[in-house]
Amino acid sequence: MFAPFIHAAMACAVVGLGARAFAAPFTPGNLVVTRVGDGVSALASTATPVFLDEYTMSGVLVQSIALPAMTPGFGKRLLLAGSTGNSEGTLSRSGDGRFVTLAGYDAGIGEVVSSTSALAVNRVVARVDVCGRVDTSTAITDAPSGNSAPIRAAVTNDGSGYWFVGGGSSTGVRWTPNATQGSSVQIAVEPGNTRVVRIFDGQLFAATATASFPGVGSVGTGLPTIAGQTSAIFFGLETNASIYDFTIPSPAVMYVADDSATSRGLSKYAFNVGTGTWTLMFRTALGLTPATVGLRRLCALPTSGGHDLFGLTDDGLSLVKFVDDGVNQTFVTIASAAPNTRLRGIDLVPTGTCCGADLDNDGTITTGVVPDGGVDINDLLAFLEAFEAGSVLADLDNDGADPLTPDGGVDINDLLAFLSHFEAGC
Repeated sequence: MFAPFIHAAMACAVVGLGARAFAAPFTPGNLVVTRVGDGVSALASTATPVFLDEYTMSGVLVQSIALPAMTPGFGKRLLLAGSTGNSEGTLSRSGDGRFVTLAGYDAGIGEVVSSTSALAVNRVVARVDVCGRVDTSTAITDAPSGNSAPIRAAVTNDGSGYWFVGGGSSTGVRWTPNATQGSSVQIAVEPGNTRVVRIFDGQLFAATATASFPGVGSVGTGLPTIAGQTSAIFFGLETNASIYDFTIPSPAVMYVADDSATSRGLSKYAFNVGTGTWTLMFRTALGLTPATVGLRRLCALPTSGGHDLFGLTDDGLSLVKFVDDGVNQTFVTIASAAPNTRLRGIDLVPTGTCCGADLDNDGTITTGVVPDGGVDINDLLAFLEAFEAGSVLADLDNDGADPLTPDGGVDINDLLAFLSHFEAGC
């Protein structure tokens, strides 16, 4: 009875102390999907709880991580519009692969969100690491601009700051540092009303369907964080398309998700170095159901024979897979949304290890502090005693020696890090 009691108490401690939902580490090679709705309450246009669902590549649900729907002790809430926020909830893996991010609203369940200003209802970025730890400490008060302007996507390179986009013709592409609450920097005016922002090979890209920027293009050079950047549209993409998401798994290959009636589904483009343009290689919607449904979200996994593509249909009901091996032309549905839910974003799970942590809060990640074979109940008890006493010394790894606290004391950040590692068994 003792172990389950500690397990439950620890889960409460992590949720109660911060905006970090209790979760197991992600499994390498799996998918993570943004889900809106708890499956019980009917979806409405107002603020709705959000979950990150981990799936295997074959569509088997592994776990669900709840984003904070109640005001946490650390960070903000993050909810999305339920039945109307089809453009929201984009999930993006970081440039270094260590995080996935998404953006939403600091609002209570049932409150109006997307038709409110960012000052009244802060826009929030969630950063989730490989351990499943959620950080919602970044809030934006000045964008997207105007009323009824949703926030749609946010991406980070290494967790230190975020590029984000959304509705409103004057929103542009913006940047904000991690763990700040306030105004953002508009790094580019164009594209204005933007759907998705992503990072590939150290370069920032964005997608939109506006008349002045119809398609995908680069934003500045590299990963800019200051105003005055110029965006460059890719040449060769079809201008009558409705490109919603994209992935560039290699410099010469790009896949786009399209939800329009004329070019719906998946399109593959190849880059022609000689002409500097992208050439359409194929387009397919075979296997998508119903017959009128398009594709709205997309990610790619390189394989020995090409790429495995995973996407979400534009009605938010299906998780689909497409194998680009030069032969296949048909999508396969590998998972479906439960009643009273919708699927909004998808990407590969973050990478890294859960067994390294800055236990002593000195800015250095330490992985070799468990010579006794692992973090166990004795470590937990010793750590809690040190935390309660405000000790400057604690035998964190239960090896009979001390002292991993050159910062002068055991604090709340140490406690949160330690509890997550205790549960993971690292």
